[in-house]
Amino acid sequence: MQYGKLCLARCQRRVRDNGVSNFASVWQSCASPIDDILEGNTHENIGDWYPGDSYVDWVGLSWFLLPDESRNGSPTQRQLADEVVSFARNHNKPVMICESTPQGYDIGNLTKSLYKQCLGWKCWNWNCI
Repeated sequence: MQYGKLCLARCQRRVRDNGVSNFASVWQSCASPIDDILEGNTHENIGDWYPGDSYVDWVGLSWFLLPDESRNGSPTQRQLADEVVSFARNHNKPVMICESTPQGYDIGNLTKSLYKQCLGWKCWNWNCI
């Protein structure tokens, strides 16, 4: 964890020290229930991984499942995304969805349904994304 924070800080310093002015760093936090499930329903504090405001321009998140889908008592996709958005707001950082794809669905039959639900979440958080 500490190594990852130091690595991002070092990259950020190197870019800025070399005079690059059209650069923005993105710190991405996993907001996928699959991560927690694969780790035995272990949910970490995302702040433990945050390198600090001076090294982060944007906060990113992942979105893979339907908003309220949960497995084995894990947090839902919506709960985890809301956690990341709340964290970003507390640090006055804009948010972007860095990774997103529907998983385990028949795209031909559920595309409209999936995107309608996801877009509803994004519209609710319009001032941050």
